[in-house]
Amino acid sequence: MNLYEGMFLLDSGRAGKEWDGARLEVEGILEKYGAVVRRSGRWDERKLAYEIKGHRRATYMLVYFMAPSDAIDQVRRECVLNTLVLRNMILVRSLDHPIPEELGTTPAPAEAATPAPAVAPAAAEASKES
Repeated sequence: MNLYEGMFLLDSGRAGKEWDGARLEVEGILEKYGAVVRRSGRWDERKLAYEIKGHRRATYMLVYFMAPSDAIDQVRRECVLNTLVLRNMILVRSLDHPIPEELGTTPAPAEAATPAPAVAPAAAEASKES
């Protein structure tokens, strides 16, 4: 089983009226195909850049879950057929990075990025002469 991070854009009309029902519906889709939800939460309701399935607004839901790799295609297909889910994006998440305590925040990187090596002065001058 792999750890996945899923972002689901939900119909804001339905999710706004009954958030718990909408959350359970998305989690039910995941669990139907063998996923184990580790953490889920509501992000925000926002105006979309363009219309999706006739909707101009969507409620964002972020879910971290464990699932077998062969279940992801089935989950994506079920989301396409579901009227609550407007869009979804599911990514494999590295087990090296912990799941954020608060959804909507990104954990700090484990180590700072290493800077690019500086070009040696002799190599820089040789490239100028060419």
